[in-house]
Amino acid sequence: MKYLLYITLLIFSLSCVGTTIKPVPIANKLKITDQIELIFLTYNEEFNLYSDPRLIKNGVTSKIKGYDDDDQYTGIDSINIKISENKHYVKMDAIIKGYVEISDN
Repeated sequence: MKYLLYITLLIFSLSCVGTTIKPVPIANKLKITDQIELIFLTYNEEFNLYSDPRLIKNGVTSKIKGYDDDDQYTGIDSINIKISENKHYVKMDAIIKGYVEISDN
């Protein structure tokens, strides 16, 4: 029975060797505290704006409510992002990018 357990664990560990977790590319990050970082997954070079913000707290990544749409952006400069003194709040501009077209009518 003992050998069967060892063989099962060996087979399981060998099957997991090829499995790797691909890290998420980060366009920019801002350290808030020792345990909390604000990261942006996407950068729009044309407009110099970032999107897809996430908070990483103690290694756990979570979305930010209100920034779920694909067309919402924010700047990264200190003018655009403010962190409160107690570091409990982050203020970011919500910029919605779009195009205006002139029609014939």
